[in-house]
Amino acid sequence: MSNSPVMQTQQIGDFFTVNELFSVNLLPLSGDATVPDDEQFEQQMPELFKMASDMAGADKDLLEKLRLESQNSPTLGMFLEHMNQRMITMLGYLLRYEDEPQHRFNGVEFGGGGIRVESEQTFAAGQLFQAKLFLKAESLAIFCYLRCIQNCDDDTSDSHQMTLEFAQISEQDQEHLIRASLHAQSRQLKRRAQQRKRENSENNENT
Repeated sequence: MSNSPVMQTQQIGDFFTVNELFSVNLLPLSGDATVPDDEQFEQQMPELFKMASDMAGADKDLLEKLRLESQNSPTLGMFLEHMNQRMITMLGYLLRYEDEPQHRFNGVEFGGGGIRVESEQTFAAGQLFQAKLFLKAESLAIFCYLRCIQNCDDDTSDSHQMTLEFAQISEQDQEHLIRASLHAQSRQLKRRAQQRKRENSENNENT
């Protein structure tokens, strides 16, 4: 799976990463900071992120089930899907206020094991961050803890690529990220297929 042309060959932990831009807030923690246990983490997680996580899983599964069961009543299915989309839109609007510009970094890859971001500054390996991930394409917002495991200098610019692995993340959110990476892979493969089709069509017209 990691040999796919739309993926990076370097994994983070046991999971592949996929190229896709997203926004992430990284709040560096002091050197004596520790990773919260599951109970502490649950208490720290903002309510909006709990809601986003619950909606990302349960609602999609429920809507799919309703589509199958309401084939003789498509209007009901359309209504429920419309209401669900309105709730997601409203939640996305509220989550905009959780995205803090002073802590914002550009994410370039993500997967079930962690993320990669572009940074104008370097951090020491082991640096712990409290983080918020915002994946608009999947309507995902995830609260977690990340640890820097690698910094890569880019000689062509002032930016660095930083690899961070999850130090604490809910099991449900990790599953959402794995599913989102597969969706991103599918979108990229579809775009590549469409591009090849256009190129073949142009070549046929020119011959």
